[in-house]
Amino acid sequence: MIEIGDLMDLYDDFYKTDKRLPPIVPKSLKGNIMKWEFPEEFSDKVNTWKNKKQTYITPTKEDIDRYWVATELALTLNDYDRGLLYDRHRGNSYRRLAKLYGVSRETIRVAYLGILLDLQLRINKLAKGSIKHYIYLKKN
Repeated sequence: MIEIGDLMDLYDDFYKTDKRLPPIVPKSLKGNIMKWEFPEEFSDKVNTWKNKKQTYITPTKEDIDRYWVATELALTLNDYDRGLLYDRHRGNSYRRLAKLYGVSRETIRVAYLGILLDLQLRINKLAKGSIKHYIYLKKN
């Protein structure tokens, strides 16, 4: 059987993977990105450690699989619940969400936990604790 903590971990992993995916560039901008040529000065060469490229951690296939499961599971929810779930796992606190939604933080916390509890109960009742089986049942 699935627990609420498992669903929270799933959506935490979803957001971590989402941050590591490459950004989407529209086709109209792919070849037309303007690059300005500036002459390189000595002061630019002195502090080269500031211009160092950040390390990029590629998501593994397990991360992508969990990302897909979290996305498909969220598509079984209505728009409000899905938005609240994504907003919470983007790193927003209950206080920030309360300002965003215009209610108290306790209301947001109860609504968020209610979404997860309802999802847990439906997964355990319909699919006997299997998220993938639940997704399959909801699609068909």
